[in-house]
Amino acid sequence: MLSRASLSLALMMLTALSASDVSAAALSRGQRATILDQLIPAYQQGDSLAVVRVSGPLSRRLNTARVEAIDALLKQHDAPPLGTLMAEARLALTDQDGVSNSPQPNPVEIKLIVPALYTRVLKIIEWAEKHAVMAEPMPAARDFDEFELTLWNTHVLQNQLEATGRLTELIAGWAEKLPPRMLEDLDAEQAIAFRADYEELLARFDLLSHEVQQRDTEIRIRRLEFAAGILAESKNKKERFVAAFALDLDARVIDAFFVDVAEGDIKPVTRERLQDPELAGHLQQIANQGRAHAGDLVSKAQLLFKGIHWWTRGRYGSGPDGWGLLKSMESLKSESDQFSLYMPTETPIPTDPLAGGESVPEYDRRHHYTWGWEDRRIYSAVNTNTTVVSKKNTTVYSMSKFY
Repeated sequence: MLSRASLSLALMMLTALSASDVSAAALSRGQRATILDQLIPAYQQGDSLAVVRVSGPLSRRLNTARVEAIDALLKQHDAPPLGTLMAEARLALTDQDGVSNSPQPNPVEIKLIVPALYTRVLKIIEWAEKHAVMAEPMPAARDFDEFELTLWNTHVLQNQLEATGRLTELIAGWAEKLPPRMLEDLDAEQAIAFRADYEELLARFDLLSHEVQQRDTEIRIRRLEFAAGILAESKNKKERFVAAFALDLDARVIDAFFVDVAEGDIKPVTRERLQDPELAGHLQQIANQGRAHAGDLVSKAQLLFKGIHWWTRGRYGSGPDGWGLLKSMESLKSESDQFSLYMPTETPIPTDPLAGGESVPEYDRRHHYTWGWEDRRIYSAVNTNTTVVSKKNTTVYSMSKFY
């Protein structure tokens, strides 16, 4: 029998238990081992597919207390909550078309990830509708730098819309698979995500994407006309060089757009200027005259700017796995997956690696970091802006994905 003193001591010890200790007690030894030995390393290595494959089975029989316990354990290792972690992994796979090889989410996982992803979808729609590219009248460019920036912003916007449209289709399918008994247990915020009109959201994405595609074409028409004027009148060699490349590129893109519209691969145009039946022929005439003025500058400019393009991909591109260091496993089987990269939304300005602070590009010697990743000496640290040397030769780096 416990003495009064022993009983008091036991009560004091129980009271002293922290919230994280109590949360940890809600997890079995196997669950803790899965989180510490598989889930957290997969997250730290930036392996989205592994995160999905580990977190899915882990989440099958979780209740609210265990989810909170897992979130507490993840927080101790600078990882986001389980729902956020799983949603980000699914999102990364969607961005890189890796969904077909990932397992389908189970009901508990669906309950956790659908609200987080639905919130992201709404934010993307709001961002797209207010984007500068969507302004009326359209932004006017005065030189090639401004044209390039506008076209790049249009490209980023279009990619975001396409990726988020695919994500919306997935969310809609997952939401329908939640068992009725679990629908009754949703809180108010979760219920909004599961009862949303996804058909209406997909229709909005379709309209936005089509509008952006038309605006991109209009911007290229303006640049083609601007470039033709430079080639016809300017004696500045640098201007003529850039104009030759822009004119030839835009002429080919515009021609492909009108061919796709004619063949029904793109919806009928709705913007007034593009509805002119004589526009395509008129632009082809301008392009032919511009090429004649440019001469061999067209082929020379193509070589230069294609080289710059591939150099930029190699220097600043970020793969979908290994925190940007690696391409997906699917690249071994598919040529299109070999091409997929994240790229910075703004033109990077390199920083002095000896000055400290954030590094641009993120990896000064990509092979060095890849070796560290393979040896498990590198992992991602949240909210860290400096390099830290820690225990057992483990190096902690702050790594953030590009868009």
